[in-house]
Amino acid sequence: MYNGEALIVLGDLHATAVSADETAHVIVAGTLIARSVWSEGNVLAGDVDAQLVYGSYQAGTLGVSGTLRACLVVNTMHGFDAGAIEAGFVFDGDTGFLSPQDEQQLHELATRVPQSVVRADGQGSDMVGRVDMRELIRHVNAGGSPSPEGSAPLVDEGQAINTIDSPAGLHRGVIAG
Repeated sequence: MYNGEALIVLGDLHATAVSADETAHVIVAGTLIARSVWSEGNVLAGDVDAQLVYGSYQAGTLGVSGTLRACLVVNTMHGFDAGAIEAGFVFDGDTGFLSPQDEQQLHELATRVPQSVVRADGQGSDMVGRVDMRELIRHVNAGGSPSPEGSAPLVDEGQAINTIDSPAGLHRGVIAG
């Protein structure tokens, strides 16, 4: 249902990709299932199952009341909250100021994605560190993996994932050894 301001789904939404620009509102009462979710505006869902979840731009919020499950979650200066996260890798650069730990995570992010989307100069409009997120989203939506070719997936099927609370109340997924 579209009420003139928001796309509202009273059940589950299955899509190849969900992209919400800074003025968009996507509300899913059930589970949002997509290869990629790119939120610059507001994306709110009960649960999210995706290969890649990317939140960017200061105007919106990516909110998941239940569990966000993804191979890769990248958030840059975007409102972001989830009841729980089960992910192979999470980068949450929400403050706009990069700490040494953030810099280390950005380096790790560049090693965890296909090298075809990594730019040596880090220049571009949708860059997170050296990763061209627009190209990574295109790659994932075309059926590619957010992991480098020939590497083990970020999360193996059936691998146990434990969640832990962070001080901010956001649950971070940690892969159990």
